[in-house]
Parts: sequence; structure tokens; C-alpha cells
Amino acid sequence: MNISQPVSAEVFSVNFGFYTSQEIEKISVKQIVNPVIFDYLGHPSKGGLYDLALGPVNRSTLCSTCHLDERYCPGHFGHISLPIPTYHPLFLSQLYRLLRATCLYCYHFKLSSSVVDLYYCKLRLLDAGLLYESQEIDRIYSKDDIEADDSNFKHNLSIFKRRESYVQECLTKSNIFLGGLMQNKLIDSEKRNLIKEFLEKIVSRKKCDNCSSISPNFRKDGYVKIFELPLSKKHQEQMNILGKVRINVLLETKENMGQKLSNGNDSLKYSQDNFRDKKSIKQDHFLSESAIYKTFEASNHPRYVLPTEIRNHLRRLFVNEQKIMALLYKGSYKSDNFSITPDFFFIDVIAVPPTKFRPASVVATDIHENVQNELLSKILQSCLRIRELNDSASSLINNKDYFENKDYNFDILINAFVQLQHDVNSFIDSNRNPTNLPQGRLPPPGIKQTLEKKEGLFRKHMMGKRVNYAARSVISPDPNIETNEIGVPPVFAMKLTYPEPVTPYNVDLLRHAVINGPAKWPGAIQVQLEDGHMISLLRKTFEERVAIANTLLISQTYRGTNSSFLRISSTNKKRI
Repeated sequence: MNISQPVSAEVFSVNFGFYTSQEIEKISVKQIVNPVIFDYLGHPSKGGLYDLALGPVNRSTLCSTCHLDERYCPGHFGHISLPIPTYHPLFLSQLYRLLRATCLYCYHFKLSSSVVDLYYCKLRLLDAGLLYESQEIDRIYSKDDIEADDSNFKHNLSIFKRRESYVQECLTKSNIFLGGLMQNKLIDSEKRNLIKEFLEKIVSRKKCDNCSSISPNFRKDGYVKIFELPLSKKHQEQMNILGKVRINVLLETKENMGQKLSNGNDSLKYSQDNFRDKKSIKQDHFLSESAIYKTFEASNHPRYVLPTEIRNHLRRLFVNEQKIMALLYKGSYKSDNFSITPDFFFIDVIAVPPTKFRPASVVATDIHENVQNELLSKILQSCLRIRELNDSASSLINNKDYFENKDYNFDILINAFVQLQHDVNSFIDSNRNPTNLPQGRLPPPGIKQTLEKKEGLFRKHMMGKRVNYAARSVISPDPNIETNEIGVPPVFAMKLTYPEPVTPYNVDLLRHAVINGPAKWPGAIQVQLEDGHMISLLRKTFEERVAIANTLLISQTYRGTNSSFLRISSTNKKRI
């Protein structure tokens, strides 16, 4: 940051989010496909994790993207395209809960539409800061009305209209529109409790309250696999009597799914003709016809469900329950045209950090790769393994031995999918990797461990020291400082400095610091001009410091040169 050009702005809030696959591909400068990092001569491999397009590896190389050296290249992102989507390990528990709450026949929540609408209205009022009004809905509309038979369409329509009228009336009276939100701790707490209650309630139904269908249950195996449990004979007979047929979502893409749902057409049934429709299957599914049969066919045993199938299930759910999903996973209701998808539950593109943030360590003449590259290399190897299996299956599709061993080939492919999920979990969160390493060795830290580590500069270099000229930290509440502040002993505060630019907003504070000088806190030790010259205040008299303080806002052009003053503060860690 250039401190000679200060920005007069204040940060009020910070929001964190995740890049989508499209955003990662836009910021990426190259796709990484080669798991080999260095060649035999020790040079970065093309398409590898140290490709020069991501930045220079050492001082003797230049970045092939910006053509700058190691000192000036900011670094550039790359990306790894996964052959199949994988679960996001941080969101798998929530994905599993939504999957269990979904009716696999009508693709709505198993809860009745009137109950879902009740939570939808409550969340809208809470987003607008109307806590009392959100609780008033329960008193106005009794439990008998809420749990009425959903087959009575007129009754439900009346309830929806009364609730919508009440919500609009409350928003109009309070003069709060949905674009501007009022938030406080009480409302945030109530909203979290309401969302928790809703998520717990949607998994409580075995039979769908909307279409009376009985969907199979699911079982989660750690953070890697999800199995579909078969229906009992009794429930299967009931579904046969009702004539309910599930949709084969494996044959749907994101584009034709949205078109079919918008037209109200659920024509993709579980039939032989659909499996022969090769054009409707995306190439990145990496499944042959026999594999699709095996993954979707009914069985008396638990069936491994592909992430692609689960993603298509949730896509249908998000289309049908768009309004409540927009409030659950976006925080505010924007408009009817606003669309949210379940793609954030899955990972199909991984961002590769620039080379400068994964520096290779050099010992004598040997170059050793960064620890983070070990996790990325495993992901690349798993991707190549899946592509090789798919290519070999495609080349042997006309061979008789292939059909005799199709179950064996499919099991190998599924194991490759599971291994890729293991590698992605380890890259995001190493605690989600169940692999036991020899001799108590810890797995390489993932992204989550890197963000959570507490070995900062202050703790690492200052804590635990029992020598002179070293401070000790005490972690305890203090009513005199803010939660984002830290207390420093005066002897340290008068030695540690950092430059602070002079602006009309802080000139009075900086003048007071210059007048105090280096011997009094809060003070200053130097004044830096725009041309880089330093004026030391160490041997200046009180009158000289006052004269310098009075010229802080006067540029050097007014005094015969072409620069202005900057102040070096002594209230924090030195950053010069």
C-alpha cells in the first residue's frame, strides 16, 4: 500500500464468501493438469504447480503472464478442473440434511407448503428487523390452520394470502423495505434459532405432506460417501399402488433441467430409452450406460449415490423452493427473479494459489516443493486416474470381456471417485482425512488449518520469553480497550513505529504527536517528506517541533519544493 496516497474511508463490515466455479476460471490464468512439478533438470514443468504462468519460482526466472521478476510479480491464480463434482467437506452435513428432507418424487420439502410458507414469512420479517411481528404470526394463525390438510387448495391459498397481507402491512407501517436491513444481536440470534428449528423440522417427515410419496432414506459414511437405503417391501408396494415413478436425474444437465422445470415437464423417467440418449449426458459425468444403470437401479442393498446425482436432486429442490432457499443461504430476500443454486455444496474447480504463496525451499542445490503442493499433487493424480479409467472403458466398450467384467470396472471407477473425494477433503480440511499416517505423523495442513493457526508474529516471537526487553501477553478482558485492540507496554509503544499519512481528518492528532516528540507518548520520532527526506525530531527543541507541526498540511511546493509531510507514529509495530 502506498501511504503517500491515503484513502479516506472506513470499513464498517466484512463479508466472507466462496468463489464459484465460473469466478475461479475467470481469475485463473492457466489450468493445471500435470502432477509433476519439476522436470529432470530441476525446471518447472509446463502445466504443473510451479508453471511460470503462476509467477516466477526464483530470482532467475520471469513470470510468463506479466513478465515481471520475483520482486514485482503479484502472483497469478491457476485452477484444477475436476472430472466429477465432489462434496464440499465444510457443507456436507447441511447438504445431507437437505437431501433427507427432499421428496424425490415432487422435489419439494416433505413439510407441507403452509408450514414452509410460515417460516418464509418469519424470515422476511426478521430480515426487516421486525422481531415482534415475526412472533405475532404464530398467535394470529392457530396450529389447526397451519397443520390443515394440504389437499384443500382453497384453504391453503387463503392462509398464504392472509400471511402475505400481514407481512406487507407490517413492512409498510414500519417504513422498512426489503433492500435495507435492520440488524442487531437479538434479531440475529432469533434468526439463527429459527433456521435451526426449520432445518431440524424438515427431516422429521417420512412421508411427503405434499404428494404422499415415501422417499428412500440416506446414510452418510464420514465425509466421503452417501448411500441410498432401499424402501421396505411395505412402502415399495404402496408406491407401486400409487403409480409413483422417480425421475432419472443422472441424465439431466443444468440447462435442460431448468427448462423442463420451467415448463412443468418431468418427462425424464427411469426407462431404457433415456439411458440411450447420449446427447443428454455431459461428458464430465464419466459414466458409461452400464454405470448409470448400476447407480440408479433399485436394489435391496444400500446403493452408493454419485455426487452428480445428488447435485441434480438438490438443483430441482432449489428451483421449487427458491424463495425460502434465498433467505436461508443468502440472508435477504431480493426479488422473484433472484436465483440461488446448490452448487456451493460441491466443488468441481479448485483454485491453485500463486507460486509466491507456495515457495519452494532450497537446501544447498536441492529444491524441495512446498507442503501444500503435496495435497494438490494428489488431487491431480486422482484426476488423471479417473480420466484414464474412462478412456480405457470407452476404448473397450465393444470388447466382450468388458461386459463380463463391467461390475469390476465400475467398482474401480467408484474407488477412484472416493479417492478424489479424500484428496479434496484433505486439501480443504486435513481433519476430514481418515488416513492413518505412520509413526504418528500429522497430515499436511489444509486450508482450514492454515486459517486457524495461532502462531502469529506476536505469539511466536514474544510469548514465553523470560529475558529482558521482552513483553509478556495476557489474554484477559479489559474494559479500557476494544475487542479489536491490543495493549502494549509504554516502553514498547515508544519504540515501535509505523508511518501514518497526514490528512485533514487526523492533522490535529498528528500535530499533537509531533509536538510531544519522541520522549513523550503519544509522540513521533520523524516527519517524512514526499520526496523521501526525513526530519528527525530527536534533537529538536519544543519551539522547533511546534513550527514543524504547524506546517504538516502545507505542501513542499508552497515552501519551494515538491512534497509534503508525513508523520511516523510511535503507537504500534514498526512497519518501515
